[in-house]
This record gives sequence, structure tokens and C-alpha cells, in this order.
Amino acid sequence: MEEEAEVEEEDEADVLVVETEMIDEISVRMQGVTKNYIDVIIEEEGGWRFTGIYGEPEWNQKGRTWDAIRSIRGDLTAPWLLMGDFNEILYNSEKEGGRPRTQRQLQAFHDVLSECELNYMEFTGDLYTWQRGHIRERLDRAVANIQWSNLFPQSTLINSEMTRSDHRPIVMDTRYLAPIQGGRNKKHFEARWL
Repeated sequence: MEEEAEVEEEDEADVLVVETEMIDEISVRMQGVTKNYIDVIIEEEGGWRFTGIYGEPEWNQKGRTWDAIRSIRGDLTAPWLLMGDFNEILYNSEKEGGRPRTQRQLQAFHDVLSECELNYMEFTGDLYTWQRGHIRERLDRAVANIQWSNLFPQSTLINSEMTRSDHRPIVMDTRYLAPIQGGRNKKHFEARWL
């Protein structure tokens, strides 16, 4: 049964309130928390791992982000979704304005994704998820291993509209490609979204 939740947004602050009756039916087990990531196991659909990440913003510290991803993966074989602000692009085509990244910088991101068997996830919405002045970049994204993609084959990342932040909110809808039932027009938050 699909559960819907109402979303309230306050004008004075970037606050999102989610109300749902199913929230206590989903078990979330904490695996680790640092200033740069939250790593949990979601105990639904047979169990899968979710890591929300905030990549190091400083050029000389980016290796810490890649090492953290490698460390979290370890010998993980469970379905794994990793999403958030990586503070890095994969290709120079994901950047408009400013200086292009060096091939070495781009390669470091590609290498960690390859080593951890994480695949780029398709999205809907604007390519650029961050903007400051005339510079726009795709810093926020989702990557997943093949086990997660097989578990949620109808999923799509949604790059939402910018509001007050210089980042677009990103939402993973695990049933985005599923047939629509009942023709809904009302905007709402569904418990199946992350």
C-alpha cells in the first residue's frame, strides 16, 4: 500500500516537515555519522544501504571524500544508494563558467565510483544543481550499485527547483517510472521518496 504524507514549508526558514503514518514501520539502523556523511541501513525490500554525503569543498581535501566512500563500501554486497553534495563534477560538461577542472581531479571521482562499483543515476530536471553568480555546476547527484538499481528499477533522481539555497534539492523517487494510478494532480510528498 502506498502511503502519502503532507509537506509543510515555512516561509521564514528552509524547513521541511514530513507527516506520515508509515514512518514507524520502516526500520533505519545507523551505521556511521561524521560531519561529511550519514550512513544507514534501511530495513525494507530485504534491506539496503543509504549514505547521504557532503563532499569536502577544499581542493586539497577531496581525497578524504573518496577515502570515506571506499571505507564505507568495504566488502559491502548489499544494495547501496549514495547521494548528496559531492562538491565535485564528473565531466567538464557538468560545469558552466569559471575554470575547468583538471583531468586528474575528474579522474579521482571516476576512480572511486569504479572501485566501489557505483553507477551514475539518471535524473530529471536541470543538469546544474548548484549556482553562484555566473558559475553553474552539477555537484549534487546519486550513484548506486547494480544491486540497488535492480531492487528499484523504476527509480529516478529528481533535481527540484532552487528556492533559497544555491543548491537544488534532489529527491530519489523509487517509483518514478511506475504507471500512475488514479491520476493525481495535487502536490504531495510520498513516503517512498528519500
